[in-house]
Amino acid sequence: MKSTIRVLTTLALLFFLIGINKESAYAASDLNFNNNAYFEIGNGSQIDSTPKISVQALVKFTSLDVPQAIACKAEGGGFCLEYDVNDKTVQLSLYIDGVYRIANANSSPTLNTWYHIVGTYDGTNIRLYINGVLQDDVQSAPGQATKTPTTPFAIGQNPKAGGGSTYTKFHGYIREVSVWNKALTQTEVNSIRSNGVKGYESGLVGAWKPNSLTTGKVYDLTTKNMDGIGYRFSQAFPLIASSISDLGMNLSWTKSSEISSYKLVRGSSSLYSGTGNSYSEKALVSDTNYDYTLTAISTNGESIDSKTFKTAVGELAILQVPSAINFNPITLNGADQKSYGTFNQKIIVKDTRKSRNGWKLVVKAAPLKSSNGVRTFPSNKIALKPVSAITQTSGAVATKPSITNSTQLIDTSSVKKIVSAGTNTGQGVYEITLPSQALELSVNPSNAYVNPNGSSLNYYTDLTWTVEPGA
Repeated sequence: MKSTIRVLTTLALLFFLIGINKESAYAASDLNFNNNAYFEIGNGSQIDSTPKISVQALVKFTSLDVPQAIACKAEGGGFCLEYDVNDKTVQLSLYIDGVYRIANANSSPTLNTWYHIVGTYDGTNIRLYINGVLQDDVQSAPGQATKTPTTPFAIGQNPKAGGGSTYTKFHGYIREVSVWNKALTQTEVNSIRSNGVKGYESGLVGAWKPNSLTTGKVYDLTTKNMDGIGYRFSQAFPLIASSISDLGMNLSWTKSSEISSYKLVRGSSSLYSGTGNSYSEKALVSDTNYDYTLTAISTNGESIDSKTFKTAVGELAILQVPSAINFNPITLNGADQKSYGTFNQKIIVKDTRKSRNGWKLVVKAAPLKSSNGVRTFPSNKIALKPVSAITQTSGAVATKPSITNSTQLIDTSSVKKIVSAGTNTGQGVYEITLPSQALELSVNPSNAYVNPNGSSLNYYTDLTWTVEPGA
C-alpha cells in the first residue's frame, strides 16, 4: 500500500509594471526668447579686440511696449543692437570717446515680422541697415568704440559687468546673430541677408544661429568657440522619470531626427550616449535624491535639461517562496524509509532599505498531518539541505549573503536560519536556489499509517519562510 506525503509552502508574488516610452518626432523651430530667456557668450574678449565692428541679427518682435536688447556688450561702454521704446525704433548705440553715438531706423518695426538688421562702425561713421536698406549714417569724430572687457556679450539682453541685466530682455524670436571686426559694406549686407552667415567669412568674429534645439547652448559657427550658454528657455527635451521604485526608475525624453546624440549624466557619472530616447536605472539607493542632466546635441547647439528625482522608500521583504511541492510516494514495508522533495521555485529576498542592519532567512515546518486530521508525525522528521546558490538580480553590486552549510531539521520548535546577510552585504534583490531533493522526510513504520480500508493516505505540512532584520 502507498502513502503519499505532500508539502505545501506559502507563496508570495510581486508584479512589476514596466513603463513603455513612446517615441515622437521633434523638429527644430524658431526660438522664442519670451522676455525672459537669453544667451550669454562669456566675457567675449575676442569681440573687444577690434576698433571697427558690425553687428547683424535676424529678429521678429512679439511686443513693442518695452525697451529690448537684441545683441549687446554695452554696460559702461561698448555697443548694443536694441529697440528703443521711446523712439519706437531699432538702433545701434556705441560708446565712442566717452559719448554714446546712436544710429536709428527710419520707422518703427511691425509685430510678428522678420527683420534683417545690421549695424556697422568703420571708425568714423555708424550705419544701420534694415532689410538691406540703409536707415541712418551718423558721422562722429574718429575714434575707437570703448570696450568693456569685464562685461559679457549677450543675445537677448544687455548684461551688467557683475551679472544681471540693465535692459529689458527680448520679446520675440532671434534666428541669427553675428559680430564682425570690420564695417560690412552694402554688398556684404545684401549677401548676408540673402545667404545667411556660414561661419568662415573674412572678418567674422562670432556667429550664432539659435533655434528650439539650442536652449542650453548655442554654438559659435566660427572656430573661436565662443558658444553661448542659454538661460531660462523652455527645454525642447524635458527629462521624464517613470516607474520610480526603491531600486531605480525609467528615464525618457522626446526623440528627434535632428539630434545627433543624447548624453545623460547622473551627478558626475556618464550614464548614456547615443540616439535613443530612454535609459533604465536599476541599482540606485532607496529614498535618495539623484541629479540628472540630459544634453541633446544638434548642429547649432544643445538642449540641456537638469532634473532631480527621488527613489521610493526601501523595504525588507520576501518576494517569492516555492509553491506546492510533492514528496515521492512511499510504500510501507515495515522498515525505516526516506522520501525526498524538490522545490520547483526559487526563494527571492529583497533588501532595499537605505539604512540596513542585515537580515536572515529562516524557515520552520509544521509536523506532518494526515489529510483526515487523525494522524500527526512526531517532530524532527523533515530535514532541509543547504542552499546551493545565491544570485543577485538587481541593486548595486554587493557581497553575497552567507549560507548555513549544514542539513537542518526544520520541523522543530524553533526556526532554522538558512541564509544571513550582514550590514555591508545583501543589499538588492537575491534569488536563492535550493538543491535537488532539498527536503528529506524520514519515515518510521511506527508513525506511518494508511486508511483503514488499505487505501493510500495523504499527509501534508506547511513551511513558513520568514526574513528577519538583523544579521
